[in-house]
Amino acid sequence: MPLSGTIFFNISNLRQDFRWWDIQQGHPVLNPVYLAKSKHGVFYLRWPIPRDLHPSQRASTLKLSLRTRDPKKALRLSRPMIQIGELVNDQGIRQKMRYDEVRAILTQHFRKLLSQNKEKIDSTGRLSAIDRHTLETSIGTANEAIAKDLPLNFLTEPNDNRSIKAITEQFSIDIKEGTVEHDWFKKELKISYRDYCKAVLNYDQALDSFNLCEALDRGAAKPPAEAGISLRSLAERYVNEKRAGANWVKRTFLEKDDHLKLLYEILGAETDVRTVSVMSATNVKDVLQKYPSNRFKKPATKDKSLSEILTMTSVQKIKVLTINKYLQTYNDLFEWGRRNGFVETNHFSGISIRLNKQRSQVVRKPFSAEHVRLLLGTITENRDGLIRKDYQKWGPLIGLYTGARLNEIAQIDLADIREESGILVFDLNDEGEGKQLKSAASRRLVPVHSRLTELGLLAHVEKLRRKGATKLFPDFPDSVEHGRGRNLGRWFNEKLLPKLGIKSEELVFHSLRHTVITALMQADVPEPIVKAIAGHQQEGVTQQHYFKQGYTIQQLNNAMQKLHYEA
Repeated sequence: MPLSGTIFFNISNLRQDFRWWDIQQGHPVLNPVYLAKSKHGVFYLRWPIPRDLHPSQRASTLKLSLRTRDPKKALRLSRPMIQIGELVNDQGIRQKMRYDEVRAILTQHFRKLLSQNKEKIDSTGRLSAIDRHTLETSIGTANEAIAKDLPLNFLTEPNDNRSIKAITEQFSIDIKEGTVEHDWFKKELKISYRDYCKAVLNYDQALDSFNLCEALDRGAAKPPAEAGISLRSLAERYVNEKRAGANWVKRTFLEKDDHLKLLYEILGAETDVRTVSVMSATNVKDVLQKYPSNRFKKPATKDKSLSEILTMTSVQKIKVLTINKYLQTYNDLFEWGRRNGFVETNHFSGISIRLNKQRSQVVRKPFSAEHVRLLLGTITENRDGLIRKDYQKWGPLIGLYTGARLNEIAQIDLADIREESGILVFDLNDEGEGKQLKSAASRRLVPVHSRLTELGLLAHVEKLRRKGATKLFPDFPDSVEHGRGRNLGRWFNEKLLPKLGIKSEELVFHSLRHTVITALMQADVPEPIVKAIAGHQQEGVTQQHYFKQGYTIQQLNNAMQKLHYEA
């Protein structure tokens, strides 16, 4: 019977220590233990098959007829079978490969191809535009195959079996489908092919300029290429500089960290930043357009890998504005890397998705006079019993009489309500743990409107102080990620406004800020004073450089008391 390539034999531990007598010749003949004689005198070769090399993972024996009754002939016939058995046994052992051996084979294969491409460039000249485009497209295709766990040639091939077989045959190994070694090859093939394409492009791009300081002696040994830094290292340097310069508030650091973690997941944290190409950036953009919102919170996606969730069609995707925020982070990172000499080109520049602002952007509007009357009546008189907690009363009232932002209101300490030059003010600052402001201009003093004192704000503050509270809204969660005002904003936007029948995309808690600014401007308050109250950056050399002391508390208070809503 023919030998099957799927059956392996191990005869290394067999000993030729069994004898029988050749009666016709009258002398002893060695009979190895792997030779057996049937009851009809025919010799058979018996090879034990170890459990770990048997296709069914069970120990057994293969019996092969040598079709002779002559013991000497049986010995002669068995010798080549021994050699075959040893060879097959070695191949069987080689197939049980280590992970690093799989990587070594792919490294050797693609190094050979890279060397051939380098020789071709050196002898015939630079890559053509078509060659460069093909390589860049191949890198993008490989990244997509890696991210989505697709075959490397997923546009034309259902799997990578042909490519794997072509490579393994060069090394005289036969990796079977369904084995862990085959799975390793599928994964590492995509990565090694992508890096091979990058290496060819890098070699060609290195010829864009001359290094005239290098020796021109072709026989001289070339110095080793300087290694580029990893994506993770670039990001850490960038973030550390932002931290040193106090450029971001804590919430921004958390947001940027989320953006960078996704970039690591797509491109690989240890990827050499010099190999990030146009196709790499395009691949990142493609992933973002398929990326789900609240990935790590929703049950359908929180435990899934990136490749798994990118194939899901029923999940809600992140919005275009969010996509552009991610891309802006990556653009800023690589632009910083370019300025500091870590990369030559920022491939994330200019790839954000252009929006038609008139169609896509929701423009917040101020509340109308009728809306303000409805809000004030509901809050101060507690119509329909909608006001059940202190923050539901004082949060919107302070918004209506200061124009402060939601989180500015939510993080007010009781110590921030104090007198300045005899005038009661809200000291809006970022002093203290967890407090943060949007910008330097947001740090300001806003006079307390007389209507708030009439409604009992000071009495409420004293009550909290007697209880030992330090915050105006002590029950708010101290969430840096979402801001302390999350509960107030959700209640106002999702419960109060719908109950009052004035819910719309344009009207939210932030509309209170628009309402105050509009009312002050309509009361003929000068725009620079309105900006000082609202915490907006002043414009012009005079305001920015020569008027650093700012307006007096009396000037701000005079302006604030002009804020009136019709009864």
